[in-house]
Amino acid sequence: MATPTRFDLRDIGLRNVVQVSMEGVLEKTVGITPYIFGWVELDPERLIDGIAGEVRTDLRTFHTGNPGKEDMLLEKLLTVSQFPTVTITLSKLLSVSKAKLGEAQPVVAKVEGIMAMKGQKRPQTFLMKLSYFKESPLTKSSVPGNLLKVSGNWDVDLHQFDVAIPENLKSQVPRYVQVAGDFVASAPPEVKSAKR
Repeated sequence: MATPTRFDLRDIGLRNVVQVSMEGVLEKTVGITPYIFGWVELDPERLIDGIAGEVRTDLRTFHTGNPGKEDMLLEKLLTVSQFPTVTITLSKLLSVSKAKLGEAQPVVAKVEGIMAMKGQKRPQTFLMKLSYFKESPLTKSSVPGNLLKVSGNWDVDLHQFDVAIPENLKSQVPRYVQVAGDFVASAPPEVKSAKR
């Protein structure tokens, strides 16, 4: 079994993004942040060997374009002053559409992990699209190193994380919210990490 490559999220250009969408009865709210940190490990040549990783987002950096709504969502419902971070730990590869990551050829993966939010940890399944790019003049203009592009989406049940939605907010805040993440992580072309 080969040693996996560690891809780190270190884009100082803040081009990575997490988006949260809440479909209320009469209105839709979308929040977005580019402040994503962490790492992903896998072997691009042998996806079957699995995946590991940790991705963190600071909830205090989310913006909806409506400061009053941000205060209501972030402080009153999610109490971000006490629980500012959401952490996703990737632990198990459930399925992949291809055995390896070919150059710029997307692979669809179903990944199991743990989502930690508001002091609670819950199992979560993530549907991801993975794309691999070896370092080239084109990629170096964005981020140096070999790149792993990850796009994922999943639904979050707020009740599982002890988010109590007051009666007067139920028309704005649904129980289930949709989350989408898009980020590029990089690894030095010749350096591989030790197995975790």
